[in-house]
Amino acid sequence: MRVLLITDLPISTPFCDASACEYAATLAPSEFTEARARAHAPEIVVATLRAPNAAIFKELSLFNTPTGLPVIYVDHATDHRAAIAHLAAEAGVTAYIPAAQPIADSQSLLRWAQMRFQSIQKMQKKLADTEKKLADRIVIERAKGLMMQIQGIGEETAYREMRSQSMRHAVSMRVTAQSILDACGHTPGR
Repeated sequence: MRVLLITDLPISTPFCDASACEYAATLAPSEFTEARARAHAPEIVVATLRAPNAAIFKELSLFNTPTGLPVIYVDHATDHRAAIAHLAAEAGVTAYIPAAQPIADSQSLLRWAQMRFQSIQKMQKKLADTEKKLADRIVIERAKGLMMQIQGIGEETAYREMRSQSMRHAVSMRVTAQSILDACGHTPGR
């Protein structure tokens, strides 16, 4: 697994051994940017820091996207651990580890972080899909209500007419519903 390591610790204590990972690059916090990190094509980002700052967490948050990467944060700071854990959570860090001692099984941790990140991505996609369906349903219901009011027809008839028009024009029900609202001067659905 290709790991991008961001660290302010001596390199003599690696995060993982050669059997668990291949280092794509090792960057100091001052060198770390999302663009520079992506240039190394890592599969996972590991930040193991003694003195984190807000800029690091801002850059790490850029990986918390649908095309992002899993991020492991190993906290070597001794002060303000609760505040650092909060910053890590807000940045979308996949795994936060307060480092009291060396990590014995880094390979399992890397795999777990990847699986957790993929699970979060699936949930985010599912949420976005659900929000879109809800928005579509709202527009369809508004158009159906408007048809019922203007044409004096029942709910089932209004729905069938919209469905028929959608099929005739080979467009989605949302598009048909929005065109009905637009034609009647009701555009808040967009």
